[in-house]
Amino acid sequence: MTITTAIANIQSKLGALGVKVAPSTVPEAANVFPFGVSYLSTGHLDLESAGWGRNFHTIFSEIHVSRNLLGPAINTAMSYIEPFFLSLIADPTLGSTVSNLVDVRYKFGRLEWGGVETIGVRFEIDVKIMQAVP
Repeated sequence: MTITTAIANIQSKLGALGVKVAPSTVPEAANVFPFGVSYLSTGHLDLESAGWGRNFHTIFSEIHVSRNLLGPAINTAMSYIEPFFLSLIADPTLGSTVSNLVDVRYKFGRLEWGGVETIGVRFEIDVKIMQAVP
């Protein structure tokens, strides 16, 4: 279980939703819309006992939509929220890449990527990974 494989799993979920681009690495610029990107935000470690710990991570997962026509852009971006939640509910271990999902929140509205203003959704996905010292 690693946070890198968890992020790759989330990217595959975004791709399955019909997001046109959900690259395996974070892109430098926004060129094709809608696109999805996921990356590590914050985390902390709780030590359980000698050799055991619980890693908690927050992953940001964003869906960006071009805001050329604001009304349709808002509708398009909003249409991804529920299907993305359902894909997480169906796979709470993200393909066995984490111990479990802890919490998922979202913010809807103005986003920016590579200097380009977009409309979209930022999901904040809290995950737990139980880990033993090898």
